[in-house]
Amino acid sequence: MNHTPPKIGRCLMLVLLVFLAAASASLAVIAPDITSLSSISSALSTPVRLAEDSAGALYVSDPRSGAIVKFDSVGAYQSKIVATADSLGVAVTASGNLLVSQGASVAVYSSAGTKLSQFGTFGKANGIAVTKTGDIFVVDSLKNNVQVFNSSFAPVLIGATNSFGSAGSAAGQFFQPTGISYEKVSDQLAVADTRNGRVQFFSTTGIYQKSIGSFGSGPLKFTSPQSISFEYSPDQTTLKRIYVVDAFQSTIQIIDGASDTFVRYIGSYGITDGKLIAPSDILFNKGSQLVVANGVGKLSLFKIADAVYGPMLQIDALPQATNTATLVLSGTTTGNTVTINGIPAQLSGAAWSGTVNLVVGVNTFVVAAADAKGTTTKSVTVTALTPEPNPVTLTVAPVTAQTADPVVKISGTITAGGSVTLSNGSNTINATVTGTSWSATTTLIAGANTLRIIGSKTGMGSSTLDVSVTLDTSMPVVATGLPSTGSTFSAPLQTLSGKVSNNTNAVTVIITVNGAPLPPVSVSDGLFSVPVILAQGPNSVTLSVVDSFGATIKALASSITYDPQAPIVTVSTPVGTVSSSATYHLAGVAPAGSVVTVNGAAAVQSGTGWSADVPLTQGRNSFEVKATPATGGAATTTMTMVSYAPGLPSLSITSPAKDAPVATTSYTITGSAPAKSIVTALVNGVPTSVAVDANTGAFSVTIPTMTAAAGSTASYAVTVSVTDPISGATSTSTRSVVYDPNPPVLTTVSASPSTIKVSAPGGALSAKDKNGPVGTIVYVNGIPTLDLTGVTYDPSTLNIQAFSAAGLSSRDGDLNLDGKVDIADALEALKVLAGLAPHPSFNQLLHGDVGPIINGAPSVDSHIRMSDIVVMIEKIIGLTSW
Repeated sequence: MNHTPPKIGRCLMLVLLVFLAAASASLAVIAPDITSLSSISSALSTPVRLAEDSAGALYVSDPRSGAIVKFDSVGAYQSKIVATADSLGVAVTASGNLLVSQGASVAVYSSAGTKLSQFGTFGKANGIAVTKTGDIFVVDSLKNNVQVFNSSFAPVLIGATNSFGSAGSAAGQFFQPTGISYEKVSDQLAVADTRNGRVQFFSTTGIYQKSIGSFGSGPLKFTSPQSISFEYSPDQTTLKRIYVVDAFQSTIQIIDGASDTFVRYIGSYGITDGKLIAPSDILFNKGSQLVVANGVGKLSLFKIADAVYGPMLQIDALPQATNTATLVLSGTTTGNTVTINGIPAQLSGAAWSGTVNLVVGVNTFVVAAADAKGTTTKSVTVTALTPEPNPVTLTVAPVTAQTADPVVKISGTITAGGSVTLSNGSNTINATVTGTSWSATTTLIAGANTLRIIGSKTGMGSSTLDVSVTLDTSMPVVATGLPSTGSTFSAPLQTLSGKVSNNTNAVTVIITVNGAPLPPVSVSDGLFSVPVILAQGPNSVTLSVVDSFGATIKALASSITYDPQAPIVTVSTPVGTVSSSATYHLAGVAPAGSVVTVNGAAAVQSGTGWSADVPLTQGRNSFEVKATPATGGAATTTMTMVSYAPGLPSLSITSPAKDAPVATTSYTITGSAPAKSIVTALVNGVPTSVAVDANTGAFSVTIPTMTAAAGSTASYAVTVSVTDPISGATSTSTRSVVYDPNPPVLTTVSASPSTIKVSAPGGALSAKDKNGPVGTIVYVNGIPTLDLTGVTYDPSTLNIQAFSAAGLSSRDGDLNLDGKVDIADALEALKVLAGLAPHPSFNQLLHGDVGPIINGAPSVDSHIRMSDIVVMIEKIIGLTSW
């Protein structure tokens, strides 16, 4: 039996206690589809507050006309109940009576319009809410409180009075509150704390529960919130969405009912349907419609529907009319199949196309894209004109149907010797023709543009195509850290991040890697961060953005390379840091002698270290760091991002310092924020607990058990938000952890120092020493293989590794080669260090020689030292992963 010597055991226990002490210190929301419906203006003058009875009838307080106006469940005018000119809030009791706030009191009317009584004494009675028990809550905008009454209109004491709240900006205080709504699932009341720019929630006993939003503009920022309404699941047991209307911003914000996160906007300033001016109330009715008391003297209506879960389907611009006999339909999709009138189209990556035959007259084509979640269908029509005899052959390359760029280039093919003209209605352009190819550039006007393209040739009939392109200045505009074409990366896991500006519409980011689409990413706050896994060798990456109305931008594209043999350049400062300073210090490590640039500017270098003080512009700043080897050759690239947000609390996710692959089913993320901050976190959109040291601001978030399908990886996005408890200002940063349960396999064919042969089935292979790449990696039956026979290298720094798809290394700390990293490996390393075990074999060193970890990667020296033991223990107790 082997016994651990007492000194070694005590040493191991001490190391474990140190690291355990250090450890102790240390799914996305889908936006609904919104459809603007015809407004209601009959019998209305100044609609202010709304209420609905059990039959779906709508009551509208209209102070200027001195009445409560009643509409039936489909919006048809029914009657008026004469009231006073100071009528504001309106609500319906369980018995069907109307409650109307009228300045100093609340009046009670029968459904027939008879005034029955009045109750209460107020400075200015405003919003009214009735709970499921019949209790009545009335906002007093002047006294900055909420008064409580029972169903018989008698005051209900809460402490010494029948009210809760007082003037101020602290939690539970108000500054001119207006609307109030009852949330039946949680049995809570939501109060529009108007001048404080927030919505506060209270129990029915007046106890403060939480706040949503803060004063300002942007998602979850309010300038003048007036009212709140709630949408529930069909069985009425789950709160789906919260709607908050802002009179000053003339918008409605949709908030997820489960996580209190922003989903999307509805409306913007204007007088047409779908636009709002100083709206004062909102109601989600029984017909799944959002009714808005619009300040222009009408009720605006919006249909709310859960988004269709079929794949994204885009159809390139088609001619409205043509005299050709055939036509090519094309576009992009995230679906697995595409059909045109039931006939399969050709699918290449995200692009699809199909040739259709035309008959004279109107031709209708139904395009359907399908995947495992469902089917998305769109119809298009083309008018075919009678073709001329012996017409020239004229084609037009796919054109985006909607664009934000006023200058577009149209191109295609024409019969050899032919000519092409393009007319945009105001002038005609002669296209440039080279051989059988033609092109022309034209400028669009805002809105729909019909471009008539005519191909002709002497002795032949002409061919005509009309193409419609819409210039939409409200379309998404994306600024992204997409790597520049030609970049080479030494790791497969990279992060594509950016910002989308799109007025008020929610958008979806579509990314493809080598033609395969990643799951679409819904973006509601304008920012996105997506981890992607590159294949070894060249990779084609595209990024496009589609808003909730189908408007899209032209896909951005880049060709980049993953080469595990490339020199490693790292950034040690955490990616995604939120800084309140206009300059930021970037630093990292690159091979000695290499030339490092940051966005093209030379960095300061000392040995293997580099640094750069970079200026920041407000918002998200992307940086491309390149290291060119001293011996020449291709530069290695790495990306990082810093947000400059003056006035917002600082935030940094320090471990891992960038998106990282992990092999463990649970992982802890750590970071720093200002002391006394409020720190919250979401994991794949679901709220999770955060451990925070209030005195220092240090926080940690543990991802619960991670799973992945067999042979696959799974991404877990951790979004951390830090809120200043006084100002309410909030900063946000995201870190993705890619769970990769498929360990890399490194097979040693021969371990003789003069004939080292290794292979990495199913993964990538790398071999380097202090001077750079060693040997030539060849593929045998698809398996990367390395033979160092006769190759000169430095044995002490020879670093051979296999990598999994996400970038996990075979240098995993498994010194005893039992397939797992645990305390037995650390104990074995201690024995080697103490001379109680023989020097490890070549195979053992390929796994156990790991320390120290330098910027996320193991370094080697062909010995087992204390640095290796430290790294093993850090991994065992979950402080690191590589």
